[in-house]
Amino acid sequence: MDSEKRPSIGTPLSDGHDALNGSNLVTPDGEFPMSQSFMNLSAAEQDQRREQWKSELAELEFEIHTLRQVLQIKTRKVHELKRKLGISAWREIGDDISQSLKNVKESSTFKSIEEAASGVGSAIAANPVYQKVENTVGGVSQAVAASPAYQKTETVIKVTAEKND
Repeated sequence: MDSEKRPSIGTPLSDGHDALNGSNLVTPDGEFPMSQSFMNLSAAEQDQRREQWKSELAELEFEIHTLRQVLQIKTRKVHELKRKLGISAWREIGDDISQSLKNVKESSTFKSIEEAASGVGSAIAANPVYQKVENTVGGVSQAVAASPAYQKTETVIKVTAEKND
């Protein structure tokens, strides 16, 4: 880092914080401020520290690259094994959805909603207006089923179904 870009000791940044006391992570010009302990090192020691950091950075970047390669190889192997087992993406999605639905149904929130809905359904079924409508619709349904036209249509459908078997 050039000495021109390095904030001088005790120089406040535009927001009023001292760049060297560690209260800021980045200077207004986008540079990282140096710690006071680093600034107290001699130029040779600072250069040595920078070389250590560069070496550590190169090592970490190499490790990251290696890990990415290993992950890519393992991902290919997973896809190959799934293909051999007949596991498709659609099947996985279906399994995930089934598991999610199971989790939802087992949740206390779902159970309390289900109980409340059941109570509402019971209250509706017990309502005299609902019972009257149900009886009327049931009566109409029975009348239709007893009509000669319905009986004839039902017989034709059964005979046709038996012929197709």
